[in-house]
Amino acid sequence: MWKVFTLAKWEFWEKIRRKSFLIYMFVFPALIILLGLLPKLINDSTVESTKAIGIVDSTRKFFPALSDKLDLLTLPNNQPRYITVIINRNNNFTQNLLSANNEIRRGTLDGYLVIKPGINNYIIQYRSKSLSSFTDNHYFESAFNETITEYNLRRRGINPDSTKGIVGNVKLTSIQIYENGLEEEKDFLNVFFKSYILLMLLTITIIFSGGTFVRSLISEKENGILEVILSSLNVDQLLFGKILGLIYLSVFQFGVWGIIGYFLSQNSLLFSFEFSQNLIIQIIYFTLGYVLFISILVGLGSVISTEQGAQQLTGI
Repeated sequence: MWKVFTLAKWEFWEKIRRKSFLIYMFVFPALIILLGLLPKLINDSTVESTKAIGIVDSTRKFFPALSDKLDLLTLPNNQPRYITVIINRNNNFTQNLLSANNEIRRGTLDGYLVIKPGINNYIIQYRSKSLSSFTDNHYFESAFNETITEYNLRRRGINPDSTKGIVGNVKLTSIQIYENGLEEEKDFLNVFFKSYILLMLLTITIIFSGGTFVRSLISEKENGILEVILSSLNVDQLLFGKILGLIYLSVFQFGVWGIIGYFLSQNSLLFSFEFSQNLIIQIIYFTLGYVLFISILVGLGSVISTEQGAQQLTGI
């Protein structure tokens, strides 16, 4: 049995010395960190300023109320988020659009809203040289929907101020009850993604380490190394030793990633380091799944003789 562990140790050191493995082990978490920090860096580098927004209202019903709502919105520095300009100089809708386009080209407007009747409801559009941000879209939609609601209430003789608090805006929270009687508020998405991270790691590890192993197995066949190893071990011991070596490699890899993740969480750079409630069960399933797929890849590598065939079968 000691020969199996010797082979596993050799497999581990042979793989860990490869530049491709070292590059993957450190470049992959670096890419994940970069992707996680990129939205924050973009957000921090974006300086919000007051925008001049025009309003072209073909219905001539909503522009005063919508303008008032947008003018009340402020930036984090308490400066106005929008300054609205009414572009309803005449009753010709097409001429108003042309006038607004000219203002965009001259740079006097950052963009303008177009309000027009639709089949069953009203249509609102935002036009500018560049696409509007998610934040602007949210504010424009919210303000316009509030304006429509108030307009419809007034048409029915209802004062909009008297309806405040009538429409519910309550968010549901989930409480988990434990066997010992303790209760804890839980977020489903948070719990789900803690498990999903392990699934992603399993998939990525299988793709990389399994594919690397199959290619190296084919190379060992061509170089005659397997014949030397089989002079001391039988086939079952050979395959078991190689699988054990890959497990050593993956444990080392996840250990390094875990240390990197832990220190990042201590500095609050990217994410909070928090163990999943079902961590032990997840690790067991992770290990069983890893051994299952690596065993399948080992079996494929033992019968494939060409690199092209390996790429086709391992992909499947």
